[in-house]
Amino acid sequence: MSDELYTMNQTLKRLFGILSAGLIGYMFGWILGWSLFDPNSDAWALAAAVVAIAGLIVGITHQFWKHAGVFFGSAIGVYLGWVARSLILGDVPGGLGLLLIFGGAIAGGFIGAKPAFRQDGIPLRA
Repeated sequence: MSDELYTMNQTLKRLFGILSAGLIGYMFGWILGWSLFDPNSDAWALAAAVVAIAGLIVGITHQFWKHAGVFFGSAIGVYLGWVARSLILGDVPGGLGLLLIFGGAIAGGFIGAKPAFRQDGIPLRA
């Protein structure tokens, strides 16, 4: 029974990693596509799909959980940077608003990589 439970937990953890990485990739692609291209075109949707597939590929590897804090922190930073850009500069693609988005992603990644999210060098569950 214990081996079956361990296998089920490992499968759920792996599935959660794949789906989380895909969702993070979709969010990155959507926000960056929306910020780089005209929102009336469908280029942002294509960017979201491409980056979501890249996220799924990253989620399949074991590297996702080693750097989960960076991925989740960066995703929160991208979102907050996008909200700040929209409030400060409006919903205009390109320009200085991209600096807010990239700055948010970098700041979120650094916060997610802090040792507070690790225990003895092992990442804690997000």
